[in-house]
Amino acid sequence: MFGDFPSLPKYQCHKIVGALKIQSIAFAKAAVDGKQGGAAIITPTEEGFAPINVDEDYVTRHQPVAGGYFVVYEDGYESWSPEQSFESGYSKATVSEGSAADHLPGDTLAP
Repeated sequence: MFGDFPSLPKYQCHKIVGALKIQSIAFAKAAVDGKQGGAAIITPTEEGFAPINVDEDYVTRHQPVAGGYFVVYEDGYESWSPEQSFESGYSKATVSEGSAADHLPGDTLAP
């Protein structure tokens, strides 16, 4: 547990994030040496949400994989999380109307 760093101080997450499970990803460029590059279109598994366009920086930094989660933090930072890590660390939350976590890019539901 914790790899080479078992003595690091431990923290428990208490953030609220917006997230969609990724059904598929269409990459603009073919992978090179096992790493994806270029922009991509993420199609979520949840109904009612349009595909999400992510730029090359997002793809290069996060190397998203279908089955994982597209994640947006309340400050707008966009990330990716592997399925097992996300599902073991987060549960569905009920948040108030108008919270930043209520709306994801590509959200087709009423604001």
